[in-house]
Amino acid sequence: MDTLVTNGQTDTIMEWLKILLPLLGGGAVGAIITMIVTTYRNKIQSVGHKIQIDKIFYPDAISNTEITKITFSGATQTYHFDNLFIATVLLTNSGNKDIEKFICGITLPENIKVVKIETVPQDRHHTVLLKSDIKFDNTSSEIDFELIPFNRKDAYEIKLYLTISKDTLELADIKLGSPHPIKFVAMNSELIWNSAKKVMEITIGHY
Repeated sequence: MDTLVTNGQTDTIMEWLKILLPLLGGGAVGAIITMIVTTYRNKIQSVGHKIQIDKIFYPDAISNTEITKITFSGATQTYHFDNLFIATVLLTNSGNKDIEKFICGITLPENIKVVKIETVPQDRHHTVLLKSDIKFDNTSSEIDFELIPFNRKDAYEIKLYLTISKDTLELADIKLGSPHPIKFVAMNSELIWNSAKKVMEITIGHY
């Protein structure tokens, strides 16, 4: 009967076994597993983000006989804007580490200003700490905030009320940044234009 393994091949296999078995018995497998787990834990963490832009008020045309402004009415003062958009930014910790305090910022071009901010933490145990004092009379193109905490799978929603001095607003205009060693990973972002028709004037009550 023909043999499937020759004597030479058997000797080779035995030599490999003599090398591998002591390694396996000496904890090499455990060391390899530890190395893999350590590498996984130390990889750059990912923060998922989704941005949706809604056009709230943007006149299709300017006419001398029409008032094409949106007005925010306060207790003693009103503020008028030629247009208004809402950019909803959703941030999710999609990494494998809990972050006690996540520092983040949003940077816009100079011709795009934030006039109001709303934050939507997932519950009362999660907080968005705004570091930028944004008001209708103190607009800015730079927003800084902290998410406390930012544990694995946590999600925060931040709404930016924007006014622009150019013709278009693009998703690429909204830049996210952080001093943490993370990478921002885009989820499905949307640019949604609401079908709001041109109006004479919009007044939004006391803010």
